[in-house]
Amino acid sequence: AAPAKTIRRFVLWKRWPGLICWEIGHNGSGRLDLADLLQKAGAFGFQSILVEGGSALATSLLRAGLVDKMVLVLAPKIVGEGTASIGDLGIRKLAESIRLEVESVERLGPDTIVVGYPNFRR
Repeated sequence: AAPAKTIRRFVLWKRWPGLICWEIGHNGSGRLDLADLLQKAGAFGFQSILVEGGSALATSLLRAGLVDKMVLVLAPKIVGEGTASIGDLGIRKLAESIRLEVESVERLGPDTIVVGYPNFRR
């Protein structure tokens, strides 16, 4: 019998022709190795990837310095303590912060869209 991974890939391929499957390594904490994922995507010809996920993914990408461009959407709503968009990056001093080199700021209805490039040099 075919291994479960092979069957799963076949089912995914059958359902979504053109689906790309890569084997991605894991980092020391058991999560996917994001640098490995981006390296494989680059080798496959990808030049840009839109990542839309939760704070854990955003934090992991920023912590690893794997973010080239950010698009931040700010809504004019204040909810107090709630879900963080970016988790703890281990930065304890403002001088060590990741600076965002802002390219543009524009309004979209009541929201504000900020496009910028993170500068990881500290």
